[in-house]
Amino acid sequence: MKRIILILINIFLLGFCFSQDLDNKDVFVFIDISGSMYSDFEKVKDYVNYHIIDNIDPGTRLVLFKFYEKNVCFYDGIMENELSFQYAKSLVNSLKANGPWTNLDNIKIYLQENKLSVENSRIYILSDGFIQEKDFANEYYVTDEFWNGLGIVSERIYDKFYLYKFDENITLNRSNITQEIDELSKYNRLCQI
Repeated sequence: MKRIILILINIFLLGFCFSQDLDNKDVFVFIDISGSMYSDFEKVKDYVNYHIIDNIDPGTRLVLFKFYEKNVCFYDGIMENELSFQYAKSLVNSLKANGPWTNLDNIKIYLQENKLSVENSRIYILSDGFIQEKDFANEYYVTDEFWNGLGIVSERIYDKFYLYKFDENITLNRSNITQEIDELSKYNRLCQI
């Protein structure tokens, strides 16, 4: 009888450990460093450090991007111990809001090309939502329609700053946005030549 109870306890514990691994999603944070973010950029950095990084479980992969005209990854690692948390936060603290134009289209392309979704990752995009193209031909604020089917919702976190993230309550159907992303990807590649 003791043997059966021990076997059942082991099965339960193994199942619990396995389910914990399945819930451990990669965390991707995109931080807008364009000049329009300057006024309260310290609040944005604090939000990333204390509301996102501090709430990541040890063993989780964290990927940090700064973005303006392009996406630049400045950290990609596993949050193993207190030192990795402190290091990631110090990198966030070193950011300056002095980049040129904002391009959120590159983030849409990155999400699609890397097949990131609510099922396999947590995405946080911090921006004022103000898009300004390099040649000043177009300036506008992002609306929910901008994210068109990616399952991203917005939440105001400060006066003029937004947190865009995956809506945890939906299941995505990516087939309807593939063509739009492909067109954006082709356009951006042409612009980089």
